[in-house]
Amino acid sequence: MIALALLLAAAAASDCDRDDNTQSEMNACALESFNEADAGLNAQWKLTFQAFRKRSVEDAARLRDAQRAWIVYRDAECDAEYPFDLGVSLDKMLHIYCRTEMTVERTERLRALEKGI
Repeated sequence: MIALALLLAAAAASDCDRDDNTQSEMNACALESFNEADAGLNAQWKLTFQAFRKRSVEDAARLRDAQRAWIVYRDAECDAEYPFDLGVSLDKMLHIYCRTEMTVERTERLRALEKGI
């Protein structure tokens, strides 16, 4: 928890648009982007889940199961593409950006599902 707090503080203190950021600062910026995308996903999830719940309890349960499976898939996919154990300094940042990109895509998918109901 302390390490995460320090990483978030570093992200807030750094300018993510600078060209001369250290790898640690770039990782913090990547995490900041992921946290924003994750907050957007959670907000959209609530709206989509409510729409499915209005349609039927069974549909809401299926959506919840799908969302849980998607989270496992997203994390496994990014772990496979960007494992931390290769010793490449960019791996952590690329792993976080992978999760961010997939999270943004999922948010758009949930938004489309909500609109389609």
